[in-house]
Amino acid sequence: MNPCPKCGLSNKDSAKFCTKCGSKLNNLKEKPKKKFCTKCGAELVEGKKFCKKCGHPVDKLKQEIEHKKESPVKIPKKVLFIIIGIIALVVLSSLVYNNTVKTGRPPSSEEVTQKPSFTEKIVKEAYCGNKACESGEDSSNCCIDCGCPKGYSCTENKCKKLEECGDGVCGKGESSLNCCIDCGCDSGFYCEAGRCVSRCGDGIKASDENSENCCLDAGCPTGETCQNNVCVLLKPEIKLSFRQSEDHSVTYLKSKSGVGIGTLSLSNTGNDDAQNTKVTITSNEGYFEKKIINVERVSKGSSDSENIILSYTNKILDFSDKGQFNLDIKVEYYNSANQKYEGKGSYMVNVYGRNSLEPYGQGYVSYVTPHHPIIREFAAKSTSGLPAGMEDSSPIIQKLAARWLFESMTTYGINYVNDVPSIGDYVQFPIETLKRRNGDCEDLAVLYSSLLEAIGMKSVLIRIPGHLFAGYMDSDGYLVPVETTASDFDMALIVGLGEYKDNTDKSTLKPSDYRKTYSEVLYGEEQLIPLPDITKQIITQDGKTCKLSFTLSQGWIAKTSVIFSNSGNTVGAGCAAIGVYNNKGNKIDEDLSCWTIYSGETKEVEYIVDITFGDVLSGYSCYGY
Repeated sequence: MNPCPKCGLSNKDSAKFCTKCGSKLNNLKEKPKKKFCTKCGAELVEGKKFCKKCGHPVDKLKQEIEHKKESPVKIPKKVLFIIIGIIALVVLSSLVYNNTVKTGRPPSSEEVTQKPSFTEKIVKEAYCGNKACESGEDSSNCCIDCGCPKGYSCTENKCKKLEECGDGVCGKGESSLNCCIDCGCDSGFYCEAGRCVSRCGDGIKASDENSENCCLDAGCPTGETCQNNVCVLLKPEIKLSFRQSEDHSVTYLKSKSGVGIGTLSLSNTGNDDAQNTKVTITSNEGYFEKKIINVERVSKGSSDSENIILSYTNKILDFSDKGQFNLDIKVEYYNSANQKYEGKGSYMVNVYGRNSLEPYGQGYVSYVTPHHPIIREFAAKSTSGLPAGMEDSSPIIQKLAARWLFESMTTYGINYVNDVPSIGDYVQFPIETLKRRNGDCEDLAVLYSSLLEAIGMKSVLIRIPGHLFAGYMDSDGYLVPVETTASDFDMALIVGLGEYKDNTDKSTLKPSDYRKTYSEVLYGEEQLIPLPDITKQIITQDGKTCKLSFTLSQGWIAKTSVIFSNSGNTVGAGCAAIGVYNNKGNKIDEDLSCWTIYSGETKEVEYIVDITFGDVLSGYSCYGY
């Protein structure tokens, strides 16, 4: 310290005049002065040409200092004292006024001691605010860099005492930022270790949470979902699988509607529901019509099963033996953001050939095909001349029709062969039997039944152990068994009736009764075979189809003349009959016979029945048909 020689006041060592009386002080040995950079305020290192902080040249600093130097002005002591007094008075008044205005009370000793000195103000202005507590800075002069002691808060770069944090009251100066234990936190935040933090996964979206750092709470953009707190694309994934139920005959599949071939399963292994799901099943080979199944929704983690029922084309009948065909399956579906996805699969289906009977018994109905174009044509051209409406015709006319069809099969050259190991395994379609001109008992029975149905009669299939034959129901409601393997119709009637009566273990099957269950399968419609074309003309006299005559050699006879012709390209049969009845309507006798008519041939035949003179006297009637 440098004492004033006049008033004795201790002054700073560097002071030249007394701060009280203004007297000139004795010069003490001056300590080397610190030099500071005029640009950034950093202390300069002796001997260095540039500021170590900002790089400002020291020589330029010296020039600036020398340029600013002025010659000392001598001031009279009296004037100096007056100036110093005025300055001191102004400074003191300003301090008192400022303290009174800000606090409303005189400054305390604590506040006075904390007020920064002139040198501290210079340091603060030079360094404070660079977010680094440097030399010369502390909480008293730069709390924005150096912070404040515990219990104080930096406000306007001054440390001010806080309310006591932790007293349960959010007081003045306290907030969620500096005392969350008293003031709490915003929604989605929790007070931990004196600060508010969010908790990902609490189900509340905090202000600092988003889809990238906490999709559990913030969710994900459209088309994405949150998995393990990461947003991933919403993608349903349909897995296809097919399991065939059982192997079927292609004829059975074609004939019986509603037969399922197996189960298609759709399993969603993705992370989103599959919506508007559509399954399309096609056949590249053309074995069945395109099938579309609308499943709609398959929820994630679940599965859906569909019974596959197809509508088959005649192409399926190309399978003559056991084989396989493909199911080509395509599935289309959408996620919850309406993005489309697809999947495909191909599966094999095992089938038996077209001649494999299924099921045994009712399965025969599928092979009885009266509406096959060639079967209808064969029946019609073989029996032209029969009256229409055979179902309601008299039993006599029906018997003639049944004989005519049987003899047409025989004349056409269809032979019975027994080369199939067992009944029920293999059945020919009627068109196949006509084309091959042979078949076993099942084949002949099915063909005969088809021809009867084609002209309007009700056929019957009769099954006994190890054998199948046919028959028909006449208009009186009687079953007429016909052994279709017999060599002629008369023998067929005798054997058929005997087989039917002798077998207790028998069953009858009327195809017309099962048409709603088994539709006829029209195989081989495009095939062409030679056909007969028979016409029949009954010669009448006076409008009558028969006449009475007497000869010495024949006696009394009833006679009908018939002309047959065949304009077809193969051999056929011509059948007609004459019946004679007494005055009571009882049949005296009849002549029902058939003749072979070759292609291009015309043949006239007389049908004759002997009658007695008594019948002639008592009255009789005769008919040719």
